[in-house]
Amino acid sequence: MTDSILLITVDCLRADHVGGYGYARDTTPNIDALIQRGTRFQHAYSNGPGTRFGFKSIHGGTYPLRISGAGLPRHASKTIAEVLREQGYQTGGFSDNPFVSSYFNYNRGFDYFIDYENWIGDSSDMKLKDINRFIRQQVGPTIPKGRIYDILKAGYDSILKYIESTGANANSNDEAVVDQALNWIAEANDSDKPYFAWVHLMDAHHPYGYFPEHRHALNIPTDREHIRMPSVDPGNPPSEILVDAYDTNIRNADAHVGRLLREVEGDPTVVLTADHGEELGLHNRFHKESVYQSMAHIPLVVDAPQFDASESDATVSLIDVPTTIARLADANVPESWDGTDVRDRTNENTVFLGFENSEGISTAVIHCPWKYMCQQDLLTTSPETELLFDFISDPVESQNEIETAEGVYQKLQDKYQNYINEIKGNRLEAERDLWDPSKDLSKTVQESDNDVPSETPEGIDQRLEDLGYK
Repeated sequence: MTDSILLITVDCLRADHVGGYGYARDTTPNIDALIQRGTRFQHAYSNGPGTRFGFKSIHGGTYPLRISGAGLPRHASKTIAEVLREQGYQTGGFSDNPFVSSYFNYNRGFDYFIDYENWIGDSSDMKLKDINRFIRQQVGPTIPKGRIYDILKAGYDSILKYIESTGANANSNDEAVVDQALNWIAEANDSDKPYFAWVHLMDAHHPYGYFPEHRHALNIPTDREHIRMPSVDPGNPPSEILVDAYDTNIRNADAHVGRLLREVEGDPTVVLTADHGEELGLHNRFHKESVYQSMAHIPLVVDAPQFDASESDATVSLIDVPTTIARLADANVPESWDGTDVRDRTNENTVFLGFENSEGISTAVIHCPWKYMCQQDLLTTSPETELLFDFISDPVESQNEIETAEGVYQKLQDKYQNYINEIKGNRLEAERDLWDPSKDLSKTVQESDNDVPSETPEGIDQRLEDLGYK
């Protein structure tokens, strides 16, 4: 049995905004230090570039399209936490994102699991984010747009900036998440059994907090505007204001990574990755899930005794993460998992991306340096839109090469069809239906499953609204 294992996931972290992946700004000094100690995978991808989809791969070891509906099925297949618990590990999970909560069955296999509900109504005092929410939802809509509204909004934003200048973040509980994780790990270390801890950090996710120390470190002019809830015009490069806010919040998430790694007891194996990147507006509206590089290309770092301090050009994806962790723990890998140990991957491997939302099905096949992308209504229908990019020579994916690289197009289109055919014949049914912002979560329960409570947990829709999903 190997050492204890710490899995860190950072929401919305694009690989090309990480210093250790070549970004010019010093956004990630702590992650960069981890990269220096471990193996960095240059070509790592989210199989479902969006939180609702990417964690199906991270925890369930499967392609997101293989699971019909939202979240993990309650009983089908095994999660990485279940595999490690059977192997004798203590298991703890810590997350403040409602999409990876017990409501969507992400508590499967965890002895100790803390999600967003832990920070709802745990104090009789009105907390900062409660005040923020009250003003935004109850006061703001009652004031007509105009000069008075603009003056009050400017004052409100100034108050939030002042409060957040002290280190608080009105919409994040990452500091508390790390506190909970460190406390649990300290107790777990008193046992003679190793542990598996998963810690998910949200500070790179909007609404963006105001952190003057990080803005200073990134040489952002003091008079430059701060943006909390971005809105972009798709098709244009992101503004400096948006990039500044995103980078600043990445650096704050990185600070939580640094504290976690400094204060964790023992010397656990560390795996760090992201569920997806961030769409800053070049292809779609802000934070819109897609299979473009902006959302799909993520960091993946493994710091373990079995891994050298090196860079790997293997093409890997999130489905490989649980398989790799299971192998490090000398555990049996479930046959139902789709991934491979990253040590067995090469740059000749093909990666499949795909997810289903209310708009249809988006898929991609990556065989470096090529990416074939398509959009279709259902798994049973033909692609309506097809694109082919050489994302190495064309990193912004602007030149469709289908007509100029017909051989590559046909090869990847065939791989796509084989992938879709295999997925169609072997899908798992989640108890919760597809979700979109217009739906009340209480309506997402599959009618055929009477064993699943349909009542929405207190605060889940509210938390999703805080994060800009509703």
